[in-house]
Amino acid sequence: LESKSALIGCQAGEVREAAPRGHFSEKGKRRVQRFGEYDLGGHIGPAGDVACSIEDFARFARFHLQGLKGRDGFLRAETVRSLHQADDGGGMRYAAGWVLQDREGAAVHWHNGSAGTFFAQVELEPASDLAVVVATNAGDGQAACEKVAEVVRQRFRAK
Repeated sequence: LESKSALIGCQAGEVREAAPRGHFSEKGKRRVQRFGEYDLGGHIGPAGDVACSIEDFARFARFHLQGLKGRDGFLRAETVRSLHQADDGGGMRYAAGWVLQDREGAAVHWHNGSAGTFFAQVELEPASDLAVVVATNAGDGQAACEKVAEVVRQRFRAK
């Protein structure tokens, strides 16, 4: 994927003091995490202990979108499509970490999450050849990310 920034663990630390640090609510106030404070541990690490730049996050989204559109890349398109296969059914369906949902008349594949101090969201709309990635350094940033993603989708969606 030609990722230049992806790593396992918190990107901010005493070695990289300029890296963004997450924020979380504590006693009704927003607080920045301290160096060394972020540790998901081995039991939950695979669920959210990956950090990368927004550019690399976009590369990840583009990779999945290209596979869904039938274009081979790092993996064959067939393999990528298998990661996005869910049982038939209406409403929201789940496939290997991706939620598949019909939204505003289009099939959308999305995933989002937070480990408490950041929030990230990725959305793929294959019919419009559109991938959207949004992130914030606030663990409670879901509503903001969803609104930004909605505005971007509406602006860039194929008519």
